Amino acid sequence: MASIFDQNNNRRKINPFYQEVDSFVKNELSNRAALVGRRVRSIGASRPLSVEWGYQKTAWAQVQSKFNPSIILGTAGTPTLSDSKGNLTLYNADRNVPEKPLLTGVTITNEGQLGSFMKSTFTFTIFPELTSKGFDIGGLEQAFFVPGREVRIKWGWSVYAQNQRACTGDFTGIVYNFNWNFKDDLSVEASVSIISPSGLALGISADMSNAADKTVTSTDASGKALIGSNLSTVIDSDLSQMTGSQALSYGQYNYIPKSNTLNKKLDYIALGLPTEESQQSSNESDQPNRVATTQWYVKFGAVAQFINELLESFDDPVKEIFAVQCFGNDTQYLKDIISAYPLEVYFPDQLMGKYGKLQPFGQGGPESNPLTRDTDEGLIDIGEILLSTNFVKSTYEGLISDNANNIPYKSLPKFLDELCKKINHASGDTYELTPVLFEPKINNINQTNDKAILTIEDLNLNTKIQVNPYEFSPTIFKPLIRSVNIQSEPPPAMAMAAFTAARGNAKPDQSNIRLATRDQRNNSAFDKEYFDAKENIARLIYNGVTQGFSNSWSEELRGFLVKIKRTSNAQDAHWLNKAIYPVNFTVTIDGINGFKFGDTLSTTMIPAIYNTSPYQMLFTVTKITHTIEGKDWTTQLSTQARVTAIGEIESNENTSSDIRLGVSAPFKLEQLDTPLPTTPGSQLTTIPGLNPFNTSPITGPQRTSGAGSNLLPGESFNSNR
Repeated sequence: MASIFDQNNNRRKINPFYQEVDSFVKNELSNRAALVGRRVRSIGASRPLSVEWGYQKTAWAQVQSKFNPSIILGTAGTPTLSDSKGNLTLYNADRNVPEKPLLTGVTITNEGQLGSFMKSTFTFTIFPELTSKGFDIGGLEQAFFVPGREVRIKWGWSVYAQNQRACTGDFTGIVYNFNWNFKDDLSVEASVSIISPSGLALGISADMSNAADKTVTSTDASGKALIGSNLSTVIDSDLSQMTGSQALSYGQYNYIPKSNTLNKKLDYIALGLPTEESQQSSNESDQPNRVATTQWYVKFGAVAQFINELLESFDDPVKEIFAVQCFGNDTQYLKDIISAYPLEVYFPDQLMGKYGKLQPFGQGGPESNPLTRDTDEGLIDIGEILLSTNFVKSTYEGLISDNANNIPYKSLPKFLDELCKKINHASGDTYELTPVLFEPKINNINQTNDKAILTIEDLNLNTKIQVNPYEFSPTIFKPLIRSVNIQSEPPPAMAMAAFTAARGNAKPDQSNIRLATRDQRNNSAFDKEYFDAKENIARLIYNGVTQGFSNSWSEELRGFLVKIKRTSNAQDAHWLNKAIYPVNFTVTIDGINGFKFGDTLSTTMIPAIYNTSPYQMLFTVTKITHTIEGKDWTTQLSTQARVTAIGEIESNENTSSDIRLGVSAPFKLEQLDTPLPTTPGSQLTTIPGLNPFNTSPITGPQRTSGAGSNLLPGESFNSNR
């Protein structure tokens, strides 16, 4: 959930994907419905306002240039087309053609998954005065036909039912596209598109560097010298100073604050992990050799802070438009999920970061569990997730060097999206992290600055989120609905699976449970796959800590995490909470301002089976489109269905088992607490975890003496690996 701060630094937590319709919007819709009921059915005391709303309301729109505020376009009937005395100034008496440009249409919408990214297109017609050098359009070319020019659009109804705020709109954007063409009557018809200033976040290159920073020098793709630091060069120079003195054994970690680094920009965490040593042996039966290697990580939130510091070094207005947010954003705590790729993504927690007896975190109490330290119970801080420096560097350099001429691909959101995808992949897709653009002003949040936030959020909603959906009903007493459309567009893979499952003759058993729907699922088969996956994860963890982590090991582990996701009914399985369903609900109503990306709706204009216990179908707004044309204003809400549980669902969660404990064959659930094997009579060497968040950071290497330096906690030197 994103953290929004007001001018007094008070924090408000908001999930951009799941919000509640604001009260002023609800009140306006309710009053409109009441007024229509009085007019049409003579219900309740009639008021003049009801007559005005029903018969006299007209839509208006104005477009004003911020470059030249005297240039204003207006729809027919607006004050723009009359003088201060109210006399019409539409026609030029000398030329017998319209004197001023006429605004013919305005469309305002939000764009795509990035939520608050707003755009607008307006069209106008003008009869220019022709000269020997061309046509004269009175300075409109300087106002609207220059990319980057600021334009303000205002629109609304001439009257309102209850709340004027809901009946007027105001949007300021920058010109990014325009075109015009001559008509056969010698008029010019033009179209101009603008985007919100925060749209710069979508186009800004990830290839950012601080030219004022003289501590790092590098070369570009052509070999030319560069002065200044970027993410890759900072990591390289920092680690070159530290890696020589850091050699950690299994289960140890070390925290290096940025104050102790060369560039003083990033904190680092080093972990001693078992990795599989490559072998030259031709005997396939030989067990891989395990070696202790020191792996370096940075926090996801620290990468976001690094980007913000670079943005601050930019010239205005970029640094005033948006910032990246990651620390403080929370999502579900999944105690049975670990990273399948611990050498690239690590969850620093006593459970999510535990691999059998390998438990670097959690030894020193809650303070050593940064993933959950500053969050409410059942949640984790996304910013505390650890990303390996090798992965961060390779992702950054890949976007830059491999796509040097492809600016959209190497954009900042693309870079953050690649980091999110790796975390999602490592969790078996139980998390669906993604960057989302969030503008407080467009989301009806007052008393905040206008800076937009590129925030890292989980598309899967944590089980603590609760909102009251606004109901769209087909009765006359509800909002004036112009049209409703419901459609299903499942992805091709889902459509094929549904087709195959629908043609089956029997309930799925353990051989075809992947095709099961909830109505036809064989619960015992699902439970069998679920517990089989848990046992296999326990086996793989044992193999990983005794033989070393490897790519093939990670791929196999991820496969079983995916099975856990598919078959689990655990109470903390947030991917089942308000899960996205491929049904779209689109409703068009009389124009109203105030709906926003993520607003939650319900409706009875769907088959009753969709709202039958134990499930209820809700809809979250993904797109709002305002259209002002011909003195009319309509608002279209496009939504995506989410299925939420309203009754009890039987859980197959075995709370007494712990899949992270190292076990020995045959890997039965009741044996999950079996300790790692040791040689009888040998002395155990314990390596305690170090607390990386204490006030006196450890900067030197942490090793035990003698042979014990390459042992896991609870493992002897002569143990079989």
